Amino acid sequence: MAKTVTIEFTDAQWELILANYPKRADGKGKHPDALTEDILAAYLLEDVKNTTTMEVQQKASTAQKDAFDV
Repeated sequence: MAKTVTIEFTDAQWELILANYPKRADGKGKHPDALTEDILAAYLLEDVKNTTTMEVQQKASTAQKDAFDV
């Protein structure tokens, strides 16, 4: 079952995000002209994926190092 996360920003918060949140290049090296809700959602999803993957790799590395300590 898929899970959905909803984040709500006030108008002032959204304006702050639009003015300051860095725009990332797409796969072709192009930066978007403007940040949209969909683009921000994609950025946040990518951050969650990357952070989770790094944590899984770190745990696997630690487990591998500790495996010889039997």
